[in-house]
Amino acid sequence: MNSVVGHILDIKCPCGYSTTVKPRSELTRAGFVGYVIAYNTPSPDEENASSAETTSEDSCGDEEGTFIDTVEREEAERRQLKIIENPWLDHEAQFNTPWDDGWGDYLCPKCEKVSLRIYPAGHIGG
Repeated sequence: MNSVVGHILDIKCPCGYSTTVKPRSELTRAGFVGYVIAYNTPSPDEENASSAETTSEDSCGDEEGTFIDTVEREEAERRQLKIIENPWLDHEAQFNTPWDDGWGDYLCPKCEKVSLRIYPAGHIGG
C-alpha cells in the first residue's frame, strides 16, 4: 500500500487564472516517488533566450501549450519543464511570509505577467 505525504497549494493570478496542485512524496514498493509543481511557460529570464519550437509531445496541457500541474520529478526533468520547488518546505517562506500574501511571483501561463501567487490550502496524509 502506498504512503503519501504532501501539500495542497492554490495557485492564483489577478487575471483569473487559478489551479490547485499537490506536490508530494509517495512511498511505493519501488521506493519514493516525488511529485513537483512544474510548468511549460518559460521564466522571464528564459523568454529572451533562443526559442526552439515545441512539439505537441512537449506541450503538457491546454491549447495555449501552457500549464501548471503536479508531475513526477523525473518526468518534469525529462521533459525539461520549469520546476517550482514547494514553497511550503522553505523555512524562510513558511515562517516569514504571511500566508494570506502567498508566495511568488511567478510567470502566469494565461496573461504572461509575473503576477502568479501560491497559497497554502492543506496537507495530504501524515
